[in-house]
Amino acid sequence: MKDYKDDSKKEIDENELEEIAGGKGELKKGSAALMSSLMILGGAPSLSAGSPNAGTSKDTGFIEKWVKPALSDIYNKIFQNKRTEETEAEKEEKLLEFIKNPKISEAAEKAFEISNKTVNETKGQDHMKAVDKLSSYNTEWSEYPKTKIEKIFDDACSKGDLPIGNYTLKNLDNIAQTFNKEANREARFYFYKYLDALEIHNTKDIFSDGDVVNLASQFNAMESPSSGYVAPVKSWPYDYTQGPRCALQSIEACKHREAAQLQGKLTDALKDILDECVTANGEKMTKKYPSLYKNGYLEPEAIKDNNDLQQFKDFICNEKNIERMKLLSQWVKCEGSEKMQLQVFSAAPNFGGKYWSSQLSDRDKLLKECCMKLIEVQYKALAQVASMRADTSGKRIGLHVTMIGNGVFSNPKDTIRVALKALKENLAGHNVDVYLHCYKDNIWSDYANELGINCESLN
Repeated sequence: MKDYKDDSKKEIDENELEEIAGGKGELKKGSAALMSSLMILGGAPSLSAGSPNAGTSKDTGFIEKWVKPALSDIYNKIFQNKRTEETEAEKEEKLLEFIKNPKISEAAEKAFEISNKTVNETKGQDHMKAVDKLSSYNTEWSEYPKTKIEKIFDDACSKGDLPIGNYTLKNLDNIAQTFNKEANREARFYFYKYLDALEIHNTKDIFSDGDVVNLASQFNAMESPSSGYVAPVKSWPYDYTQGPRCALQSIEACKHREAAQLQGKLTDALKDILDECVTANGEKMTKKYPSLYKNGYLEPEAIKDNNDLQQFKDFICNEKNIERMKLLSQWVKCEGSEKMQLQVFSAAPNFGGKYWSSQLSDRDKLLKECCMKLIEVQYKALAQVASMRADTSGKRIGLHVTMIGNGVFSNPKDTIRVALKALKENLAGHNVDVYLHCYKDNIWSDYANELGINCESLN
């Protein structure tokens, strides 16, 4: 880990101030002019030679109130580049602490007391009934009264208690490089079919407190059946895909993300970098093709001009761009079992029913390359998170993985080979038990032999 001293909050003491101002002792003429300008900009009275207060003890008050803050601001701007590097190093230290320590915030614990009680009061610990009781129609346009949990998280988010940190894949990769593969450690792979994602935390033979769980989400860590809107959590029980089923293991965590999203504070994996992508003619890509990225849905087929699509592919596949993609991960507490999970939200481009021919057109080749890159970096990140959990905990960690994009999003089937390869390479030398989940067809098995991965089937 890099170790930088933090100068971002450094204050300038009296000696430094005098040296910057022009030397020890009486303030020099030229420096006085500079400080006079600074104070005028700040709205303070002038300390020029004609000022009735110049040279008196009252100068100290003006210096404290006006000059020092102005000079401190200049100092900070001068060292902005250094502070940026230090900030990234600090973020990486915080990210490592986040991965190491299963913990939710004070507000989340308070919300969990309510959600856990509600789940346990329902017959058979029914999360679906509980989420209905705990949720209003919480949307941007809703006028329904908010529930107690929603009020807790509204207040928490307004005060900066957000569910997902602002970490990049580059931050994660920098930390991963500090961990060594050990010959006496190994990743083990298992196939597990037919498991309802809602029941992962209750599956005692394969799940332990503190395991890592992969969700099929959107690029905004929310769940919605369409790019047209962000679905309120209250509606998630009616979406039977892996993402919402898996997410609702922890209602409190879903409500926390929802509150952050409604306040415009939920971390988005792609938005910042896509805002920098331009077309072949230099126009902002998301402006020319507004349906390209909307409500966490990435739909590359919206790019109609193949020259623009080439630009988009080059942008997405550029390491310097893709490493700035955000890591969407949240510690959650599951109602009923009261176990902790480190949930990692992954997403794939949406091709909605697309047929991929064995002989791809030039356009489809570009679309597929975009898809492959996005899948690869997310599964690499997933493996890195699980490896760090195992290495820092000193025990075998379970990693529960789903097939991102191979359902209704119609991604090319061989994205699963890319995903499995990224898992294998980045889990080698770490004590991780990988549970490859699938509800119907086990596409994982199609590529395991090809990649030399020995997978045991558990059912």
